[in-house]
Amino acid sequence: MSVSFSKTECGRGIGLTRIYDDKFKSVSVYIFFVTKINKHNISSNSLISKLLITSNSKIKSRTALNKELMRLYGSSIAVASTRAGDYQMIGLCSSCLCDKFTIGREQISGKVTDMLLDCLFSPDIDENGFNEKYFKMRKQDVIDAVKASVNDKRGYAIIKARKEIYKGEPSENSAYGGLDEAVALDNKALVEEYKELLRTARVEIFVAGHSDAEKNVSRILEAFDNIPRDNIESIDYRAFSPIKPEPLSFEEKIDANQTKLVMAFKTKYDDIYANKLMAMLFGGAPFSKLFVNVREKLSLCYYCAAGFADTKNVMIVDSGTDNENCDKAKEEILAQLEALANGDFTDVELDNTKLALCTGFKSNNDTVSDMTAWYLTQFTRNEMCSPEEICERLMTVTREQIIEAAAAMKLDTVYVVSPEDKTEAANEN
Repeated sequence: MSVSFSKTECGRGIGLTRIYDDKFKSVSVYIFFVTKINKHNISSNSLISKLLITSNSKIKSRTALNKELMRLYGSSIAVASTRAGDYQMIGLCSSCLCDKFTIGREQISGKVTDMLLDCLFSPDIDENGFNEKYFKMRKQDVIDAVKASVNDKRGYAIIKARKEIYKGEPSENSAYGGLDEAVALDNKALVEEYKELLRTARVEIFVAGHSDAEKNVSRILEAFDNIPRDNIESIDYRAFSPIKPEPLSFEEKIDANQTKLVMAFKTKYDDIYANKLMAMLFGGAPFSKLFVNVREKLSLCYYCAAGFADTKNVMIVDSGTDNENCDKAKEEILAQLEALANGDFTDVELDNTKLALCTGFKSNNDTVSDMTAWYLTQFTRNEMCSPEEICERLMTVTREQIIEAAAAMKLDTVYVVSPEDKTEAANEN
């Protein structure tokens, strides 16, 4: 059986996507709540999801929950979280062996699905809020994650750069949320936010894996029938980031050994796959312009990579360099983009880029989770295409389209995180 894909609107802001391929021996259920990002809800949504998978009203501890899941052939229930442009998609997912492959065809998928629904709709809550012990533990996990984000200097530079790239847009907020917001999380208030999430957020349900999963679809939809739903937020995933009139530059000095250079380019050229191909040819592969020239030939960077965010129409280049090479690296990155815009690339380079991108796309058929992620991304683009269909489209992208895509990219933001002067810092202390 080849992949069977369908998407159905079930009403009340609930979408159901079925993705079946009988080569898989497992079935998975993903339930996402989609809400626009703001600086307050990132931390609270993260904490809510962590608490929901820790315990519920029937199974009061994560240890007991894990024991029951292990008994069901090593099934799992976990947090499901991703971002799509200005939106956060937060929820839970379950995975288990298909009933057809259990000993004696034991019916476990329904039990796992019910456990998932218990975690989601019947959490461990009393008059004081979520289970207090777990609330404190998981809140500290959120705080620790925010604090730890500064230790990954590459990630930290991108987080700080995004605040300027997307200033005034929901996407300016870090995936970790802010420390002040995390520290301020309140148990009773969190319960109200949880209820609001169930009531008003867009819901996306994915049932994926072996087609035997179909028999559990009705029990999932019936569970939602008992949930009040109103004022559902309308969703438009593709909200292009406005191009600044002039590029803005920022520099921050921290305790680091290496300079991090982040450059953002914005465009009005609206061809997702031409832009993706161009970004990969520019800096997304070992044979790309940035890797071959900036990193290898000129040795200006330890790494230098480009990625294109189609929901925002933004290409971000991030690199690690010695401080004395930062300006040279910036100039050479701009020079390589100009080279692409002038058609300075061979047909072989373009063909290799197409093949590399298609290989990556087709690998999404290898696992249930990757297959689910592929189709989730597809409908954020208002499309319903298989990896094979997109690869066919990619192979038709022309040199002229790549040139147009490169020429349309405008430098928008430069953010530099550089090592502080140790002597100066010592004197200040």
